[in-house]
Amino acid sequence: FCVYTNILTPFLDKIKDELLYLPVLLAFETGLRQSEITGLKWSDINIEKGLLSVKRNYSYDDSKKSLTDKKTKTKNSVRTIVLFDNTIEQLKKQKQKQRLDKLLLGELYADTDYVCTSSTGNPINPHYISKRFAQAIKKYNYKRIRFHDLRHSHATLLLKDNIHPKIVSERLGHSSISITLDTYTHVSTDIERNALLSVNKKISEYVQRKESF
Repeated sequence: FCVYTNILTPFLDKIKDELLYLPVLLAFETGLRQSEITGLKWSDINIEKGLLSVKRNYSYDDSKKSLTDKKTKTKNSVRTIVLFDNTIEQLKKQKQKQRLDKLLLGELYADTDYVCTSSTGNPINPHYISKRFAQAIKKYNYKRIRFHDLRHSHATLLLKDNIHPKIVSERLGHSSISITLDTYTHVSTDIERNALLSVNKKISEYVQRKESF
């Protein structure tokens, strides 16, 4: 399922004052996994160059029965992606908000370096994001989707915009381009069909010109 910008934008407007806002925006505009978003730190981001490095995830560890910050599972998951201008602007706003929260709370503020935090500076619980996202989707009468569908939407829209599958694969942290192509077969087929239509049109135009001589 693909969430388009004309659908997501009004949804973001409705949740702009919630903790959910930034995780939703990041999922849609970067394609990061939920645990990668909650594990994101400011030290992973170069605002000036517009780059974001994925190095860890923050998720529930069944063996420890607690939320744990740990490195990504595979070397392919460790990656650096280019950010959209809007993503950069929203990150700047989040940084400023954290500065204000810190001024208000003083020593009570947890200076954790995490990007997605509560007003106390603590990282957002991934389970909260999933639960609150589902609640917001229902509250505002949107078609039922999962938070993970935002990542799929990011990939789908890039592929539909003719971004090379290798670039999309690298942004998603897939181990190979074949995984990306297999996962988004429906998009790949559409791209192939459009490409063939374009070539077919050029061939037809060439044949018509040749026959006119």
